[in-house]
Amino acid sequence: MKKGVSPLIAWILIIGLTVSLALIVGNFLKESAETTKESLIEYVEGGSTCDKIIINAEPLECNKASRNIKLKINNRGFLAINKIQVRIFYSDNTLGNEIVSFNNNLLPDNNIEAVVPIENKAIIKLQAVPIREETGCADKKAELSQEETQWFVGGC
Repeated sequence: MKKGVSPLIAWILIIGLTVSLALIVGNFLKESAETTKESLIEYVEGGSTCDKIIINAEPLECNKASRNIKLKINNRGFLAINKIQVRIFYSDNTLGNEIVSFNNNLLPDNNIEAVVPIENKAIIKLQAVPIREETGCADKKAELSQEETQWFVGGC
């Protein structure tokens, strides 16, 4: 009877050890996959691309009659951009949001004039967000403060 108990205990220990190792390895692989997924999503959404994009925006002209403002967009980064998203903050706490597409990509060390439609309200602030191949880089926005856009105040 003693000979039959030892192999049974050995099998129970082997199965228990196998299940424990499977749980440990499974949890490690799950955590590793989640980390890889998060870094892949960040890369696809533009994390590495946005590091190479830098723009400046400068107000050039305000035309109240046509309700347009003209901005000079300067690409100081390493990658071309093909659009900008202009966020316009008005004094009545409303937000305008315009996408301006360029006929040709804005190459590094070049500039372009962008015409942005506006409402007939006083503007507090503008933000220009560069877009490269449908990837927006919100952390790389060029912001024009109220001091820089004072000549817009009063309806333009």
